Amino acid sequence: MGAVTGLLYAKHSPSLTAAVFDSPFKSLKSLIEDLCKKNTKIPALIISGALKIIGKTIEEKAKFDIYKINPLKN
Repeated sequence: MGAVTGLLYAKHSPSLTAAVFDSPFKSLKSLIEDLCKKNTKIPALIISGALKIIGKTIEEKAKFDIYKINPLKN
C-alpha cells in the first residue's frame, strides 16, 4: 500500500526526481479480487457483485470511486 501512496504523491511533486517503489498494485479492484481469490473460496461472480455494492457505498460515504484508483495510470 505504501508503494501506491508514493506513486500517487509523486504525480504532484515536481521536486521529486527519482523514486523506487516495491510492489504497487495495478488497481484497487484487481487487488481486492486477487486477495479474495487467494484467501477465500467465494466465486468470482459473487465477489464482483459485492464489489459493486461496496463501491457504491464507499463512493457515497468517502466521495471517491474505487474503480478509478489505478496507480499505474499515474
